[in-house]
Formats: sequence, structure tokens, C-alpha cells
Amino acid sequence: MTNSRQCGVVSRLGFPLPLWRNLLLFQSYRQLQSWILIVVGTVWLVCFATRFFASHMLPIGVALMGVSCGALISVAMSIPAEFHVLRRPERLTGLLASRLQYLGYMELSSTGDVIVYRQRGPRCLRWDESNVRVREYPDKIVVRGAWFIVADLRRWIQREEGAA
Repeated sequence: MTNSRQCGVVSRLGFPLPLWRNLLLFQSYRQLQSWILIVVGTVWLVCFATRFFASHMLPIGVALMGVSCGALISVAMSIPAEFHVLRRPERLTGLLASRLQYLGYMELSSTGDVIVYRQRGPRCLRWDESNVRVREYPDKIVVRGAWFIVADLRRWIQREEGAA
């Protein structure tokens, strides 16, 4: 028997897209374009800086490889994931909203049973793929978004349940 103060039972973290879509990493053409611009701009800046401020120029291949690998980490962190919570809605919805606000998200839209949160900050520094969607059903809440944030939300809810 569960404690009546607990907000629900949290499911495992799942990846709703087929495996090949997750291995592809890029979830949209805009995300790919943005990543390419970031890589090209950073490589140009690094090469420019080393040319004028260092005794020798950094090989462009080294800069390209380093920047590309580093930038792919942020792309991989935006792979979509989701989890479900069987819950008491009045408590959990507020908990999720406050945690997302703490993580730097703000409410973008609320239509019917879906609330969409997006990262604060300029458009050029965020992707729609990092948005978090919270959908309420009569018997559960589904949280879906970038796996890095969704995994943090899931761990946080589990800690909150344990403290309840």
C-alpha cells in the first residue's frame, strides 16, 4: 500500500522514437543547421584567434574535430525521452512547474491538457527539441522532452516522493 501523501508512481525513462532516430542524433533540419553554424563559427574563431595570438596556427582539422565532438554532446542531450507518473495532479503539476523554472525553463504555451515549457534565453541558443511537454491524463501525467532534462525531472520527482 502506498503512502497517501505520495504524488504517484514514476515509470522508467523511455525513448519514444525508434532507435535509428536516436542514433541519427539530429531531430530536425533546423537543429542540424544550427549545429553546423555553431561548429563553423567556433572553428573560424579558434583559427582566427590562434593565428593572431599564438606563435603558430592551430590545424583546422584539429579544431574542427574538437569543436564537432564537443558540440555533438549538446545535440545528444536533446534526444527525446519520456516518463509517466501515476499521480495526484494538484501537487505534481506545481512541483514540475517549479522544478522546470529552477532549471531555466518558462511556460511557452498551455493548450487543453498540455503545457509546453522552453528554455529561457535567445532563440539562437536554444532548440525546440529541448522543450518539455507535460500532458495530463485522468490517471497519469506524461513528461516528454530532452532526455537530459527529463531524466533530471524524473530523479527529482522520485526524491520528492521519498520525502513525502
